[in-house]
Amino acid sequence: MHSMNKTLFMIFCAIFGVITTVNSAAASWQDSQGGYLAQKLNPLRFTNRARCAADSKVAADSVFLLVNNFDLGKGVYRLGKLTGQETSSFTKSGIAYYRSSIVEMIKLIHHRIITRRLPLLSANVESSSLHIPRKYKSIIKNCPENGYCPELDDYVSQVWNRRTKNISVIDNFDLDDNFVESRVFERGGFSSDLNCYRLKKMGPLQSHLFGTKPNKAILDQMAQNLLKSDEYLESCFEKPEELTDVQVSAYQFEIPSLRDGRWKRKGFDYWNSMKIYLSWAFRNASELESMAGPFQNVFKSVALEDSVLFFANGCKSISAPECSSDYLAQNAMRELAKKDFARNAYKSDLLNDIPDGPAEQLLKDRAPKINLDDLEFGKFESVDKWLKNYTENHTEARNILKRQLLKASTFLGLATKSVPAYKLKQALVNQFYFNTRTESLDDSTKQELYYLCSEFNFAGHETYSFLKPKLDLLKQSTTLDVLLKDITADKVSNYMAYYQEIASFVTKSCSDLRQKNVWNNEFTLNKEGYAKWYVNKVLNNSVESAKDSMQADYINRNGAFLSYTGASASAVSSSEAAICASPSDCARKMIESVIHMHKAIQYADTFFHVEQKINSPALLNPYAERVACGVYDPWFKTKSIIFNLIWDVGQAALNTAVPGIIYTRATLKPKTVTSFKQLVKDGKISYDVNYDKTRIATSLAADFGPLLGVPCSVSIHTGIENVYDQLNFTGISLAACNEKEEHNINAFSAGDIRKEDEIDRAGCVACRLNFEGVSTVAAYAANQVDSQFFIFRGLVRLLRDIQDPDNIPRSWSVDPKELLATYRNYGEVPKDCVRDLSKGRSCRPRSCENKASEYITKNYNLNIRKVRMEGKYHTRVWTDRCEYPFKLFVSERSDDNGGNKSCRVVRTLEMPRCARSFKK
Repeated sequence: MHSMNKTLFMIFCAIFGVITTVNSAAASWQDSQGGYLAQKLNPLRFTNRARCAADSKVAADSVFLLVNNFDLGKGVYRLGKLTGQETSSFTKSGIAYYRSSIVEMIKLIHHRIITRRLPLLSANVESSSLHIPRKYKSIIKNCPENGYCPELDDYVSQVWNRRTKNISVIDNFDLDDNFVESRVFERGGFSSDLNCYRLKKMGPLQSHLFGTKPNKAILDQMAQNLLKSDEYLESCFEKPEELTDVQVSAYQFEIPSLRDGRWKRKGFDYWNSMKIYLSWAFRNASELESMAGPFQNVFKSVALEDSVLFFANGCKSISAPECSSDYLAQNAMRELAKKDFARNAYKSDLLNDIPDGPAEQLLKDRAPKINLDDLEFGKFESVDKWLKNYTENHTEARNILKRQLLKASTFLGLATKSVPAYKLKQALVNQFYFNTRTESLDDSTKQELYYLCSEFNFAGHETYSFLKPKLDLLKQSTTLDVLLKDITADKVSNYMAYYQEIASFVTKSCSDLRQKNVWNNEFTLNKEGYAKWYVNKVLNNSVESAKDSMQADYINRNGAFLSYTGASASAVSSSEAAICASPSDCARKMIESVIHMHKAIQYADTFFHVEQKINSPALLNPYAERVACGVYDPWFKTKSIIFNLIWDVGQAALNTAVPGIIYTRATLKPKTVTSFKQLVKDGKISYDVNYDKTRIATSLAADFGPLLGVPCSVSIHTGIENVYDQLNFTGISLAACNEKEEHNINAFSAGDIRKEDEIDRAGCVACRLNFEGVSTVAAYAANQVDSQFFIFRGLVRLLRDIQDPDNIPRSWSVDPKELLATYRNYGEVPKDCVRDLSKGRSCRPRSCENKASEYITKNYNLNIRKVRMEGKYHTRVWTDRCEYPFKLFVSERSDDNGGNKSCRVVRTLEMPRCARSFKK
């Protein structure tokens, strides 16, 4: 695992061209200004899978902000054209103002929250651990789930513009729970500042996103890039941004010096407050006028929620994970970041004709990989190009979904108004002679009837339908009503009632047919006539749907059953103004429309952003939703280790006290709280005073086979001639092998042994054992098993389990300031510094090495590459311009109390020939 992460990281470095040569590293080694920005970065947190999963429940202190100003740019361009401006420079100026206004507003909001001028707006109004103001709680509970809430705007306006210090006039805020206290910050670390950087390139400064555990190679690369951090990021506040891309820009915000424990209580409320205040302020705050220059009105006309996206820099979260449809849909955005998304879009569930939905996708992949460049930053030469790819994918996918949703709502609106359900049902009866002489239909009509019955049976069958169980979601949800409010006043529930009435009629009519008479042996189905969604879902795209062209031919021959009002006869006959070719075409289009609506609901929060709600998905942590939904428990392995150890120790103690043995049938399951008392109460503990030591002996051999020299991966054959034929496994699984020739039986309990008749049988355990090979072990252990067995088993289990690299939470923290200081002092990261630096600690230079480097730079115009002690009195120093090192004689001594040590360079023992030309 360790070597794999190192390899992946080195590949990542090569992609970005960040593997710095020795000379370039040395050139900046003594540069006091190098890495100025990087010295202000928060510590980088590296995690394995379990720790990353657990971190999803912790509020982030470092976040990314993505800004897409494409819509804004179009608005500014139009304004410039109307006012006679030079459009190119005017548009760029507007974009620059827009980006700086967002950054400045975030900074202003942060300052007001930290200085207690703005209260925290709780993310969870049902929280019992913090005080929730009454009025705020009532407003949030009564706001529409997926719509604009004017009451919230009024409330925020009162809080933002309050003229009195007594904020209790507005609501019953608590001065501790509803504000950020100074003790949230480390001692002496309180600051109302917010660190902000514009991201240029992703590199080793984001190493925690590309590997699990830091090692020397990673730390060296990070340090080299800390020295030239201005190539990767720049301050948001110190100079105007260069518009390298007029469409997109990315930023990194960090809150410094936080105390993890106290931030844990307030972090999610802070980010919830930031998003609500930012959304409100960009439309209503008077402060925007001074930030926006001449573009204030344009900024207000743009939906900020569509333009910005927050996500955590690592495994922590901005919004507390929850197992809800909107949270799952937001995290589906990860797919849009892939470089080849556009090329493989048809494979994505986001654009599938009939999507499984984010919940199904979650269950299909329960343990995804992490920290391996999940968002594919490494495939792009700059952050702007990555963001542009993401934005284009998001915009195009959203447009596809919007077109489908608009088409579906338009069709259902026209159908419900033009052809009431009773009329359509009668038209279907007339088309197919239901209940009379269906058998006499011509072949083309039988083909159409077959399509109608097949598609409705698959989509609308009472028992087997894939769609029917989800129709309640469509009927009850208000999401689509909000999305379609500017298009139609109809309620989606009305469309669903219409569809279900037709679906019930069609499925019953089809089931009542004498099918063998209708579709006899002479009938040959043309599968190309199926709708595209059916070909995709059922026929796995084995044919290409020709439904649209077939319906167009029908219209050209017979005219349209339903067309737009006012259309001429010639237009209708040529299908240009046709809505439905026939009654069955109308019915089949209903299924397609409902499917598109179902898709829109599944991924509404991926593509459609509601005013007042800025999205903040956990894009870099695929375990956030898995933990929230109980698919993965990051603490299960840890709990099971403790459980097994306590269990073994407890059994050892009981075995010593009584002439019997406690043995268990208990198992620890994820998200299950267990205790000894509860296990006894539930009957999961059995006590047997007349136990057979042979059982334990065999269990000993099975559990510790590799330790005791027992051969593994060898099948056991216990037959009539085998001296151990009286031992057979019980506890056989339902999936037991039943091939007698193979003699395989799956046993889940190697120690559950009982006497059996002499029959030919084989035993399979997790590690197959050859019983003849363990005869002496079994014979010895049968007479020796006592409490030591359980202690031994507990220790072996413990040693084995704690080495799990993935499922026991582990984390490492690297402080950029300490890393940079170490690198400057040594010219590299010494191996013995890796451990300290990975724990966020400093690794201060040894005095002799530091004195040696000072001596060289003082006397020669050379930069240090590496310093190394050799023995007690010799130091070698490598420089940038000489192939061979200096060798210095040094003397180290302690003070009179034997404490602090000092060192001096006594003389130069060896000097490279080239050094003479660089002597000062």
